[in-house]
Amino acid sequence: MSKETGFKNTPIIAAGYRAEIGAETTVYQNFLDQLMNGAGDKQLFRSYREGYSEKSFEDIKKKFEEAGGKLVNCVSMPSTEEFTYMWRDKNDRWDAFVNLGLSKTKMITIDVSSFNPEISKLAKEYDSYFSAPVKKGYIFAIVRDSQGKLKISRIGYAGTPLEKENYTDKVIEDYEYAIEDLKSPTPSGRIVILDGPPGGGKSFLTRGIINDVPDSMLVVVPPEMVASIGGPDLLPLLLKIKEDYGSKKNSIVLILEDADACLAPRASDNMSSISSILNFGDGIFGSLFDIRIIATTNQMAKEFDRAIMRPGRLSKRIHISPLPYTKANKIYQRLLNDDKKSMVKPEVKKMGFAAKNDVQEDFTLAEVYFAARENGWKPEPAAKVELVEDPNDYEKRFAEFDDMLSDEDLME
Repeated sequence: MSKETGFKNTPIIAAGYRAEIGAETTVYQNFLDQLMNGAGDKQLFRSYREGYSEKSFEDIKKKFEEAGGKLVNCVSMPSTEEFTYMWRDKNDRWDAFVNLGLSKTKMITIDVSSFNPEISKLAKEYDSYFSAPVKKGYIFAIVRDSQGKLKISRIGYAGTPLEKENYTDKVIEDYEYAIEDLKSPTPSGRIVILDGPPGGGKSFLTRGIINDVPDSMLVVVPPEMVASIGGPDLLPLLLKIKEDYGSKKNSIVLILEDADACLAPRASDNMSSISSILNFGDGIFGSLFDIRIIATTNQMAKEFDRAIMRPGRLSKRIHISPLPYTKANKIYQRLLNDDKKSMVKPEVKKMGFAAKNDVQEDFTLAEVYFAARENGWKPEPAAKVELVEDPNDYEKRFAEFDDMLSDEDLME
């Protein structure tokens, strides 16, 4: 379906609720007609670049506007902004087309079709400022289909760079050890445990790990599915994963959220889950499929099954304890960008007659962020989570997903 526009020989293709404006739907046919019907010494320049640029998007827009580009289309959506510029030559024929795009992740696209040497030169100049987009932290999830069988589903991008200043030196030391071990073909162990009280920042660490091991296939096992890792459906699923992605990924990393049942001492209700963890930790299956496990829990180390903690199975246990006031206050001041403001220490009430109240000395990361919000700090807006339909279409190429949750959503 085409619609008449204000431009001669310029159809716009209606696609759903929006009109697609690109070189192919606007001027490209006109350019080809000029070449076929004697365009003299004209040469058509085509260029498409996508990635991150050393030059700002506003600077790029300004340069093309200064070069005489007429803004003919502007699109603003939650996920992207697009600006289309066009030029005519002295004979009133289309001379150049430039479409600029900016995503919410600050990735820039420049689509150029041009007979105009000045515009072609400008496009080549901006090519040199581009770097290829680095996509890290793509994750999958184990889900059940309508028949109750385990399936692998593509989810999106969930990795984020770790804010190391949010943690103690010991936590960062253990984190960096775990990252190197997850990347190693000969790890010291295949299990990484993140434990600590709620609100300590375990999810921040998990997303940091997702970001820092991009060559592994990262599979999230939701809390309600953790018990399923000891079931009969898991082996066929792992075989399918290995067949489809084994040549592209170095290892399979299972991320077990709220994995208390898999880590607690063995009992009748968790025997199969514990056995699977142990086998993946240093057994034949773990080596054959090159499986690594990241398990998060609120339990304390004394409540873990002793066999899981054995050297050779456990790569690293990262304990995230509450932060002492001096560390918490530094984070608070960094968030507010004001080193003169200090976080208030709440009183801790004591029971009993004439008991004197104490002040709180240790704080979880969630408590620090909450205090900063109460005093003016605002997190970046959370992006909507986009899920992929048809999870069994393994050959389909998916667009980028930006599951970038706000800081407070990542605390637990």
